[in-house]
Amino acid sequence: MDYSAQNIQLQAYDSTKLPDAECPLPERVLWWAMRDIYARFKSGQISKDAGEQLKQKAMQNYARDRTQYDTLRRIERHQAETWMRIENAARVYAKSGSRTPEADALYQAVYGCKLK
Repeated sequence: MDYSAQNIQLQAYDSTKLPDAECPLPERVLWWAMRDIYARFKSGQISKDAGEQLKQKAMQNYARDRTQYDTLRRIERHQAETWMRIENAARVYAKSGSRTPEADALYQAVYGCKLK
């Protein structure tokens, strides 16, 4: 599925198809904002100029939301990768014969349990 901002706008103008469950949140919010703007224009509640201004604002909000979303996804990925490295190192350490009291204390602080 094409989740580009341009395609989202076209779908919102048509307003017959809601974004699917796979559609990322910033694009869903853009769809709803655009759908509202188009519906208000079609019903005569707002002028073309007002609609264009609202579209510009919606696109600015979308750009901000997309940047924040992408940043949060990168942070999540980095944290997951970090914890995978921690888990692997902890597994190796727990099986090793050369443990130290300090490292055992760190293991207990992280996992809440003592090694045998």
